[in-house]
Amino acid sequence: MGRAEQGTVITLGMMRLRLAISLCDVLLVNPLADGMNLVAKEGPVVSTRDSVLILSRVAGAFEQLSGEVLGVEPTDVDGTTSALADALAMSSLERRERARALRSKIEEEDISRWIASQMDEISEVFAERRGGNHGQGNSASRKDCSNVPTLACKAPQMLNVSSIG
Repeated sequence: MGRAEQGTVITLGMMRLRLAISLCDVLLVNPLADGMNLVAKEGPVVSTRDSVLILSRVAGAFEQLSGEVLGVEPTDVDGTTSALADALAMSSLERRERARALRSKIEEEDISRWIASQMDEISEVFAERRGGNHGQGNSASRKDCSNVPTLACKAPQMLNVSSIG
C-alpha cells in the first residue's frame, strides 16, 4: 500500500499570488485562528472573475463579510468539501451579486472607519473609568477621529498594505 500524499507546497511571489487570486473562481481562506486575513478582503477586490469566497468562521474578517461568503469551520473537511462544491456550482448571477456586495462592504468599511471605531471605544472606556458618560459615546472622540487620514481599501492601496508583512 502506498503512502498518502502530503500535498504540494507552491511558493508564489506577491505579484504571482495577486494574479492567481485575481483569476480564481473560488478563494478558500481557512485560518485556524483569528486574524486580519487581508487575503479575504484582497481577493474580492482584485477578482476579475467574481470569485466565490469561502472563509473560516474564526477569521478576523468573517463577521464583516459573513453575509456574502460561504462560511466553514477550519477543521471541518466535509463542510469545506461541501462549500467548495457549492461555490463551483454557483450561478454566474449569484457569484456577481455576492462579489459586488463584498467589494462594497470592503470599500465602505475601510481602515479609516476601523481606526475611528477603535478610538471611539477607547475613549468610551476612559470616560467610564473617569466616571464619565458610561458607554453613551464620546462626541469629542468622534470629532478627533475625523482627522484620521482616509486609507480606503481599494485594490492598489490594499495590495500595498498586504505586501508589507
